[in-house]
Amino acid sequence: MERRDELKMENLKRFAERLKMEGFLYLPAAYAVNSQSLLIEEGKNGWTVRLRDDKDHLFPMPCLNLEEIYLKCGGKIDTQILRTLFSEYVQQYEKAESEEQEEGEKLAEIMGHFPDNKLMTLLLPDRDNMWEKNFPGRHIGNTYMLYGVCLLKDKQVKVMAVTWELMEKWQVREEILYQAAGKAMAELFPYEILDICHPMGGDFYIVSSKQHCFGLGTLLYEESPLKELAEQKEEDLFVFPLSVHEAAVFPVSGWQQEMLGELEGEISPFGNELWYYSRNLKKLAFTKKEYEQFQILKKFGTDKGETGR
Repeated sequence: MERRDELKMENLKRFAERLKMEGFLYLPAAYAVNSQSLLIEEGKNGWTVRLRDDKDHLFPMPCLNLEEIYLKCGGKIDTQILRTLFSEYVQQYEKAESEEQEEGEKLAEIMGHFPDNKLMTLLLPDRDNMWEKNFPGRHIGNTYMLYGVCLLKDKQVKVMAVTWELMEKWQVREEILYQAAGKAMAELFPYEILDICHPMGGDFYIVSSKQHCFGLGTLLYEESPLKELAEQKEEDLFVFPLSVHEAAVFPVSGWQQEMLGELEGEISPFGNELWYYSRNLKKLAFTKKEYEQFQILKKFGTDKGETGR
């Protein structure tokens, strides 16, 4: 087996060397300038083949896998197959360049003007202030809420994080980012609630966005999924953050806090803090200390009629 693998690698290297010398001849005419038109190199993931254009690209450009070319050609230089493969590859490359140019124009527009209607928030685990150095935001319980610019295209979601440098370029304060994102995100990412019937008894809900990404931020909407569920169930809620994209929500009457806390410590990226939503306060407690404060207000009946994001 080892000898066979060695022979395969030797043949592949010979194929690569020959393709380095004459591969450009099988490119479409506009690209077949000289032997430097194709860059063929060996990396950690094997040999790759790509066009050499010596440009600084915003995103990785498409490339071909040399071993796949070798196999399709039957281990030898097959002119017709190579022309077809390289022609299809050039089309992919041109499409990628066109998309990159479009993205570049969007980024230039974003850099030049404050995109208040495209701002969103991302709730991330707050560990040792690791986010604050590079990204403006605010600490909320055991999370760090940072800001992003949402770029939607063909139902695909791309997000560019807002940096301190970008905020300075826009000449806005963090509070402005907070207010703008609070208005824009509910429209960019409408929330979705999925009803789940647990096999051990008791219903719970999965909350996310309709795009099924970055749904944890929907918990902070003024008209949030938590507010809807609390009113529907007429009680408070336990909230179990599963990821930055979704959370599981449990009516307090049907679930034991201790059991949910144990589960959260095992699988949640946000640690062992179970979140708690107060129906009357319309607020989310992210820590045990905040939860205890909610309970004190509830005990003395001072949690009626208050509101909060």
